[in-house]
Amino acid sequence: MPPHNHPFFLQLDGVRVVVFNKSAHTSIASALSTHEKLVLIPRHKDAGIKSKRDGVVRATVDQVTADWFEQNQPALTVAFVRHPLSRIVSVYNHLIVDQSFPAFHEIGFEHGMAFPDFCDHLCSMDLELIDKHLQPQSSQMDKVPHVGETWIGQVDQLSQHWPDFLSFTGLRCGPVPNNNERNYPPWPTYYSGKLAKMVAASFRRDITFWRERRWPL
Repeated sequence: MPPHNHPFFLQLDGVRVVVFNKSAHTSIASALSTHEKLVLIPRHKDAGIKSKRDGVVRATVDQVTADWFEQNQPALTVAFVRHPLSRIVSVYNHLIVDQSFPAFHEIGFEHGMAFPDFCDHLCSMDLELIDKHLQPQSSQMDKVPHVGETWIGQVDQLSQHWPDFLSFTGLRCGPVPNNNERNYPPWPTYYSGKLAKMVAASFRRDITFWRERRWPL
């Protein structure tokens, strides 16, 4: 799989938080940055400069030393996932309608193309090897070495699940800010019944994880 498709993650007091692309990752990282104790994750010597964004020091799975995983068991892994049909609409609006995204052009998407055409082309591709904005969240989660328990929250119900997350973990973080000022029609209006079934079939693992709020490992 393309190495740049690894999700970012960080650790706070033994809680490993996975930050997926296109799943309110900027807002969630901003809220996590208010925690009083951010743990620096050790990296390979050749992993490059440590990145810090939204106040949070992040790493990707391929940059972290294996010893860190072995020495920090058990740990609670937390991930906030987004309903895949909603996520696809968000990517479409952001990177097809609102702007021209060169990485998408290279794999056959066209700026301003109709949503059904976008979905047709998407579902014809190998989703395991696609750009990180479209790759299934389940595929990204598979890349995180798993130890301990996993807790899944839904971005689509973040106002409820963020307090649940704080209560469950005992972490002390501020609220998640609303950084998305775009005003689009509700995502179900983009789909016909047939189109929704087609996209859902391609993202069936994500559909299962979103509904059950857990990762069947």
